Amino acid sequence: MQILDPLMLKDLRRGETCLLLGNGPSLELVDFDRLKPNVVVIGMHRTWRLVNPPFHVILRKSCYWGEIEDGAWRPEGIVITRTEQQLDKRPIRKMDVKVVRVRPLRGRKQPLSPLHVGSSAQFCGQFALEAAAYMGFYTIGVIGYDMGNGSGHAFPEEGEHISWDSTRQRQRSIMEQMAERLAGGPKVLNLAPDSALTCFERGELEGFYAQ
Repeated sequence: MQILDPLMLKDLRRGETCLLLGNGPSLELVDFDRLKPNVVVIGMHRTWRLVNPPFHVILRKSCYWGEIEDGAWRPEGIVITRTEQQLDKRPIRKMDVKVVRVRPLRGRKQPLSPLHVGSSAQFCGQFALEAAAYMGFYTIGVIGYDMGNGSGHAFPEEGEHISWDSTRQRQRSIMEQMAERLAGGPKVLNLAPDSALTCFERGELEGFYAQ
């Protein structure tokens, strides 16, 4: 495993456009074959089942590392994760995987932190948006950020034991804080047509597709 400094991500994609994949049901609307060549995809958690992007975000769940070790998933790009001590003890240490490890900021509930300092993100969708902003993307399209009570999950096995109503309400509150912090920065477009998240400008997936 090749450990990379988070500073290498700073403004790495300044001025470019990305498509940030959440885990909500609207993820099924994406036709990856139609994406414009200049759209950079950032995945998270089990979106590797749909596409193997240049960047993939894992907050802290160890089960995703197991999927790499088992050979179910071979990341072609950089995996961005929060520091996990257990990662040092896993067979993945001997595998050909590029990993950016971000230090957790315990007890500091900041909605946005520079990744070379660390992250206090409370869920992966927040962490992924932090990473996209840190990399300097000018336009960030988010899909799968449905966040409605009872809206479910694109990968149901991940949400089997979650109380969605309270979880989604908390996530929306966190993203509203992030929208305030990102004001004047990257243009964030919510591409999920039925999303309960209202703090970002609405956009259309068609704008990310080639003609």
